[in-house]
Amino acid sequence: MSKARNRKKILRAKVIQVPKRIFYKVFNQNKEIKKIILKENRNNLSEDEWIRVVSCFIVNKNGEVLMETRGDNGIDAGMLDLCSGHIDCFETPTQTMLRELYEELCIKREEAFRKLMKITTKQLIFDDAQKKRNYFDTFFYLPVEEEDFKIQEDEISCIKWVPMEEVFELIENGQTRFPKR
Repeated sequence: MSKARNRKKILRAKVIQVPKRIFYKVFNQNKEIKKIILKENRNNLSEDEWIRVVSCFIVNKNGEVLMETRGDNGIDAGMLDLCSGHIDCFETPTQTMLRELYEELCIKREEAFRKLMKITTKQLIFDDAQKKRNYFDTFFYLPVEEEDFKIQEDEISCIKWVPMEEVFELIENGQTRFPKR
């Protein structure tokens, strides 16, 4: 069979979609890797196990921070949040933040990469009715000129701009998904 015919056969072949399996690294409190788990098993962690996540302060020219209201079908449904997400096993915090900015708000990676700045990493403990959840949260800052975002409606129900001081009051008073101080 000629190479050209063989190529045509390959192009007509059915593509089989294999579900993407997402893995997370699990750490101890000293940031040492304990194990790797499937994303679906993240709610089965013990109280001494930690997962890495990212969060971003997206700030407009008026110094206001973009806050998201989480959608009804995800973690912390209905809660106020920054743009955030879990770090997949083979991602860096910066790669994850760029992915989340694109997935949640359609901010192009190339545009965000030029301005995105890492602030700090904090240990956060979420103590809810079901169980304690531990995170190493790497925080980023992203200044934006444009405010026309397309939200991912299955994760976010709405977005709004909030003055910076009010954001910290909301966090401190337990009115966001972040643990109350």
